[in-house]
Amino acid sequence: MLEREYYKFNELNFSSRQMLWLIKHLPTLKEGRYPPDPVGGSSYVDLQGKKAVRHRATFENPVLIAAEVEARLAMCGLDGLILKAVTLWEESIEYLSRCLGISEDIIIKRKSKALGFISGWKRKRISYREWMGHRKQ
Repeated sequence: MLEREYYKFNELNFSSRQMLWLIKHLPTLKEGRYPPDPVGGSSYVDLQGKKAVRHRATFENPVLIAAEVEARLAMCGLDGLILKAVTLWEESIEYLSRCLGISEDIIIKRKSKALGFISGWKRKRISYREWMGHRKQ
């Protein structure tokens, strides 16, 4: 049985799978909407008529998540753009290889390294270059 891919807002821990899912939903998040549950049809904002005290406007959390994902991708430079192109825009590895003049193997490695860097509960306190140098040792 396939695991359905949906993460409630309170389940987010920025794992690799969740980061890929968040990148796929960046346009929706930037609009201030959390992606709806594909099975239940609701999101964390849609509480089925229940009243709750909120300390933020309903659009704030999705926009903050989008900003965090974008900031992490930006820290990776071209590698972050490659990851975004493959995940969000569904560009093929072959197409990116031709456009950038980089072999397909290198594109795949750079995409994977960027995903490794942006994943995790907290944003890395070191630069992407420093992190890459540390990983080679």
